[in-house]
Amino acid sequence: MSLKNAWNFMVSLFDFKCLECNIRDELPKGKGRYGVPNYGAGILLMLFSMFVLTVLSIILAMLAHDSFPPGYASVSLRPELTYGFFVSSIIYFGVIMFPYLMLGSFIYQGFAYGLLRILGGKGDFRKQYFITSYIALALGIGSLGSLIAMPFVFFLPCVTVFFFLTFLVAAIYLIFFVQTKMLVEVHRAKPLAAFAVVFIATVASLVMFALVQFLVGHFGLSPDFTATFGFPQLNMSITDINVSLPQISGTGGADGAQAGVNVTDMINTTNITNATNSTG
Repeated sequence: MSLKNAWNFMVSLFDFKCLECNIRDELPKGKGRYGVPNYGAGILLMLFSMFVLTVLSIILAMLAHDSFPPGYASVSLRPELTYGFFVSSIIYFGVIMFPYLMLGSFIYQGFAYGLLRILGGKGDFRKQYFITSYIALALGIGSLGSLIAMPFVFFLPCVTVFFFLTFLVAAIYLIFFVQTKMLVEVHRAKPLAAFAVVFIATVASLVMFALVQFLVGHFGLSPDFTATFGFPQLNMSITDINVSLPQISGTGGADGAQAGVNVTDMINTTNITNATNSTG
């Protein structure tokens, strides 16, 4: 399948009037193997966009830090793009997230396929995986727009906000509405049943994604921001703080309460002496 045909079909997914017809015409082209490259390309593009967005965020933080007055800069650590950040990012995005998301695409669609078969669906898994792969590819291509919108956060933040809101709406539309239509055409299922399957599978995948992120962070496999943003390791306890009180009236200052009594006595003695001199 040519890139031009793939692009034309992704554009046609936003044609509300002919959506079912376009999906129906594309289904005979599915031969299983086409779904894997589409999913792989879409996931790679999304991970690439996430990585570049992270790098751009650090660069913008560096520029913001440099624009602050010298007094502020002296007490604030300057963010940097460190070697540790790049190595940990390669491990996180390439070694962990890409295989997980590719495997997750099979689990997600397999889970949806199994539910639809229980509900009476009669479609083929290969065609389902093929046709839904366009959603991942469309989201991956759309995520590249964030790389253009992100730098506007300094000059025209409304442009950045508008893009991310638009991308969010498009993602919800593709995942819930378009995918429901795809499952209806693949399995000849009822729209309500197909939507329920998409909703359950999506919520379950989000829960699993959050769990994986927790485990990745727990084992220290996420991108290393500690050195990048200069976060100090604060392991100081209250017992590590040594405060030396001045020696007053012969005391060593180790006992704060005793020092306070000695100061009070000195003030009282001085006041009595002054009062005696004034009456004498």
